[in-house]
Amino acid sequence: MKRLNLFLFSFLLLFIFEACNSISEIKQKKIEFDAFNGDLNYPEYVKKGTPVVIEISNVFLDSLGHLGIDNEDLVLRYSTVPDYFVIDKSTTENGQDDVETNTKENGTQFQTISEAELTDSTTINFDEKLIESYTNFNIGYTELQKFMVLQSSLSKLVDRPILDSEKAKENLKSMLCEYFGDNKDYIKYINNYTAKKISELNTAFSKFKVYYEAINKDYKINEKELKLELKDAKGTKVASTKFKFEIQEKKKFEKLYNELDNKAKSILSDSAIVDIIKTTRNFGLLAEKIKDNNFKVYTDPVIIGKNGKTLKFELKNKKGDVLRKIEDLEIKTKQPSIDFSTGYLFSFVGDENYELSVDNSGNAIALEGNDNNFTHALGGLMHVYNRSWFGGMAIGISPGLSLTTEGDLGFYTGISTLFFGNNRLAITTGYSWVKKQKLNTSNLSYNNENRYYEFRNSDLKEIKYDRVYDGAFFIGLTYNLSKSE
Repeated sequence: MKRLNLFLFSFLLLFIFEACNSISEIKQKKIEFDAFNGDLNYPEYVKKGTPVVIEISNVFLDSLGHLGIDNEDLVLRYSTVPDYFVIDKSTTENGQDDVETNTKENGTQFQTISEAELTDSTTINFDEKLIESYTNFNIGYTELQKFMVLQSSLSKLVDRPILDSEKAKENLKSMLCEYFGDNKDYIKYINNYTAKKISELNTAFSKFKVYYEAINKDYKINEKELKLELKDAKGTKVASTKFKFEIQEKKKFEKLYNELDNKAKSILSDSAIVDIIKTTRNFGLLAEKIKDNNFKVYTDPVIIGKNGKTLKFELKNKKGDVLRKIEDLEIKTKQPSIDFSTGYLFSFVGDENYELSVDNSGNAIALEGNDNNFTHALGGLMHVYNRSWFGGMAIGISPGLSLTTEGDLGFYTGISTLFFGNNRLAITTGYSWVKKQKLNTSNLSYNNENRYYEFRNSDLKEIKYDRVYDGAFFIGLTYNLSKSE
């Protein structure tokens, strides 16, 4: 009875242990994959039911497609969505109108020349001022052109899905510091920078035109008359005619004016200003995105079942081309799990067998016959085991029950080796308590010399047996018929 109570108590402990594990807190885990360097870090063991998120670093989401896992495409996302990823309404269908309205409302303010400066030529050297305006325009024009080239260079930093994010950030910082200094609010600063440059260009070109017109205010077209006479050999006039024609003077600084006029048309027209402002806005957004981006993307969680999971995933671009591929990434479950199996249980204990006989004096005796040294049974085992073993194999503790061929209940506890992953074959060895047929010696006494039993009451010559539990070594071969998670 003590053995039976111990068996039942161990059964109860195993159930309580599993229940405590099942209700314990399960924390989300991460698989960390560096797409640029190829580094891979992942939890080798987790609790069953653990959600595992795949974190991919050194990638630019705008250029990525999906992550394919087990023939299923998972959407990649940022962990949090910064404000600058919200679509700017001004870049939608009405974007150009918004930009144009903003330009007109806040647009370019530029200085003008007072009438006093123009009427009193003694107060100003128009030639010097014109050259100064020409120089200022070209400086601003060159800086604005360089900025447009910078926008293209910035885009090239992240024009591919996999990149060295640290280098991209360093290059961005170098670019921005070179052009704008160390300014944190690049969107606001760059917008102001562009507006300022356009204003400076407008001012410089307007002044240039005013100075150009002032310098050439005395410009006139001279009319000339040419008289031709035809004389003979003696010098006598035979015929004569007159031609009138205009001599147009060359304007001063006309070549410079034509140069600036062409540049102004290319950069200060309404459509050109709208394009510049759009480019500036995109530049600022992209600069902020690169500056604040950790260049990491995440998948939705993948749930790890109690048998663990072997992952195969492919990182794809927008076209669906495979950029990176990871195969046979095995994550195992570490906590104890419970499975049940049924099958054949073989105990090394059997029924005692005695035969009625007589001794040399003719007295009835009980002689030991052919004992059955084994007990065969069909039963079930509960396997409590850790799924972190290698090669699809696990070792566990296995209590169980059986029904013998005589209809008796048997009890078992032992160590199991489980094979073959989901549908587990279990080989178990341990100790069993099964009922056996045991000789009833209440009417018998044992003769040690002759090694047989003698009947105490010669009138009662019946060999009787009792059904009792006895312990012995057992071997079990069982199989889990229900597929595990």
